[in-house]
Amino acid sequence: MYSLLLRRRELTTDGDGYANWTVREEEESFNPSESALIIVDMWDRHWSSGATARCAAIADKIDAAARRARDRGLLI
Repeated sequence: MYSLLLRRRELTTDGDGYANWTVREEEESFNPSESALIIVDMWDRHWSSGATARCAAIADKIDAAARRARDRGLLI
């Protein structure tokens, strides 16, 4: 079993009725053999050169994370 810190933002209202974004965190345990990593919107080329550059900048990090996940038994 592994654990993962999950973080989300919830729109809340304070006592005066003002809306605020509140960060909520909770630790969740999971079994890698019962989990999957879904990678979406990874382009090798895009009509926007800026988008291509941004994707290239994170592609190696995503690849490394996917390899570590696969080594731990996650379905990619």
